[in-house]
Amino acid sequence: MTTLAGASPSGPGAPAELADTASGISALKGKGTLVVTVTKPSRLGKGDVRQGLRQVADVQKDAPGSRLVVVLKDRGSGETGAVLLLLADAWTAPKDGAVGPLAPEIIQAARELRLCAGDRRLLCQQLDGQGKKQAAKASGLPGRADDEAAALDRVGHLKGAEPRRLQLPEGGSPGSDDSGFGVGGILLTVFAAGTVLFALAVLLTRNRTVPAVATAPLATGGPGRRVGPGPDHGGLGGFVGHTAPAPHTSHTPRTPHTSYTAPTGAALPPPRPPHRPRTAPRTRPSGPVRPATVCTRLHPQGYVELDGWLYRASWAEPHLEPPGPGERVDVAGRPAHDLLAYAPHALADEAAYTDQPAD
Repeated sequence: MTTLAGASPSGPGAPAELADTASGISALKGKGTLVVTVTKPSRLGKGDVRQGLRQVADVQKDAPGSRLVVVLKDRGSGETGAVLLLLADAWTAPKDGAVGPLAPEIIQAARELRLCAGDRRLLCQQLDGQGKKQAAKASGLPGRADDEAAALDRVGHLKGAEPRRLQLPEGGSPGSDDSGFGVGGILLTVFAAGTVLFALAVLLTRNRTVPAVATAPLATGGPGRRVGPGPDHGGLGGFVGHTAPAPHTSHTPRTPHTSYTAPTGAALPPPRPPHRPRTAPRTRPSGPVRPATVCTRLHPQGYVELDGWLYRASWAEPHLEPPGPGERVDVAGRPAHDLLAYAPHALADEAAYTDQPAD
């Protein structure tokens, strides 16, 4: 269910489809084309449609050199495809396909944002669902190109250059059958359950208390210190680790049980800090990995670029600070589903915690 409440910091966010489109255009940095492929009819996710339209329109205004091409693969557009046509510089759909209609509130929001001006005025009229129950024929709508190549030519995309791509809805593919769970779905569920159990084990380990030792405390750095060599000496560079308390062993001396009564008004002595581990735990993928470039910060989910396509990825190393845009990561998993991103293991194996504070 989508809403059209006025956008405000405390209000609902934009639907994921529009937010992802805005992120894809922003990643172009004012140059190139984003091709959004809508593989099957779908409704927009939860969120404020007006805010989502404004978010994409603002990004397009700030990056006039970027272009948006929408490709409708199915004969029906659904709400997602019809809304994207209001923002597209060019679009294509099957000749026998149908588009819309859209709720009058969505068309009204588009008009208020001046998305129905110029060449899109007739398009808004055809998609307006006021008093209509049937979708408009795609072949009769203005601005339709015969295919993707024609749409790219219409926006002046450089021939031979691969455009940036985004696929909606997430996880879908042309001609895919989502009606059955299948072997792939079972494997994905098992893998996801294993990931959840691993994350829970990490949290339990990090939150476990350690008794204070009788020896003098070591100089420790706070959580989030840089691990291993700095960027000028190789190693992980921008990846930052978190300290975890050392487990108690039979050789760890315990503090004797003594009674202590603080004088009136006096504060108790501060607890002694735990030992800092020498090495950071590593999370290794169970299958093959491929290099990818971070486009939006993985906090904990974001987008990475893999073979010219944008995919949603989840950061799988909770003990390391998520990388920022432009950094390289290793990804594992199926591109049609959520990928898992790891720090490059060729560099990560060289990293170790030090007892010296970071510069």
